[in-house]
Amino acid sequence: MQEGLPPFERIFDENKGKVFRLILRLVGRPSEAEDLTQKVFLRAYQKLESFRGESEVFSWLYRVAMNVAVDFLRTGAVRHKEVSLDTPLHAGEPEGPSQSEGLPSADQTPEETALSSEVSEAVRQAIASLSENYRAPLILRDMDGMDYEEIANVLQLIVSNVAARIFRARNQLKKKLAGWVQ
Repeated sequence: MQEGLPPFERIFDENKGKVFRLILRLVGRPSEAEDLTQKVFLRAYQKLESFRGESEVFSWLYRVAMNVAVDFLRTGAVRHKEVSLDTPLHAGEPEGPSQSEGLPSADQTPEETALSSEVSEAVRQAIASLSENYRAPLILRDMDGMDYEEIANVLQLIVSNVAARIFRARNQLKKKLAGWVQ
């Protein structure tokens, strides 16, 4: 193991929620995301000795997670996507179920609450329908808050390819959500 590398337990504790949310966004099913998250950390633990320190532990772990999720998606194991509305959309939100647990905001009318839920579901479905080449960089950038260089490192791409994929993903989302967004 690399000198100065934190103990694996700390790596797990600091990253398990982020890895789970990333995989959930990619595969769309909570039960499969839980299984794949365990697989990510098992694979990371087994390969920890080979970590060369050329990137941050976080970037390396995300790369492992992306490989596990992409392998799973390529096998065709995902037939029907389910998207949990309880999964936080943005980095920095609490892990697990949302704080409101589906309760309407006191500032919203019932109509506004229903519309907000419909829009959220439409956005989640539109993101889930993107190809993995576009979905992954978009999620890493817009939901996990990574910069283009970090995404390039995680996905093993050049920065210009990351930018192009994010641009194309956003354009596809605009088309898919044209009826919802003005």
